[in-house]
Amino acid sequence: MPYSSDHKARTRARIVEAALKLFNSIGYEATTIDRVMAEAGLTRGGFYSHFATKEALFAAAVAAAGRTDLAAKVVPMLKAEGRLDVSRLARAYLDDRHRFDPGKGCALVATAGDVIRAGAEAKTAYATVFEGLSKLLGRAGADEGERDGLVALLVGTVTVMRALPETEQGDAVRRSALALIDRLFAREIGEAAAE
Repeated sequence: MPYSSDHKARTRARIVEAALKLFNSIGYEATTIDRVMAEAGLTRGGFYSHFATKEALFAAAVAAAGRTDLAAKVVPMLKAEGRLDVSRLARAYLDDRHRFDPGKGCALVATAGDVIRAGAEAKTAYATVFEGLSKLLGRAGADEGERDGLVALLVGTVTVMRALPETEQGDAVRRSALALIDRLFAREIGEAAAE
């Protein structure tokens, strides 16, 4: 019996989803094609009909994470007037679920170290996800530079919280980052509204 017309797309999506989970959990180097395909419930032989290289899969996984994660998480944080609640977004992004479960966290945090060592395709995918989050922050009234800075602060804070050996130390880093975000964005939004 022949496969349905959308079989290849669904299979590719399963591979990308499995890869993202592994890349986020164990990193690029430890994630093998065999492991990705096993996680997806498929055999290695099918990989190359979807991707030419592991790096191409990595780029697809990072890009897919940006498309699915951002929309699902940010839309509920829009205020009635359509502006983004930055304080609420920051608290959600820096919460313990994101901190302690890299497999389900943001690809910007989990894959940054791997992207640094990856080729242009993965870096382009990472930049696209970064820019997508930054543009969403424009709905909070921040200009481009402020948005990029906030994304960097959020990503960096989760990265540091994960790297620190003591939970209390990570909690202190989170409190400091949130206090800084609250000060900066309360001031900026207030000034923008007064103009």
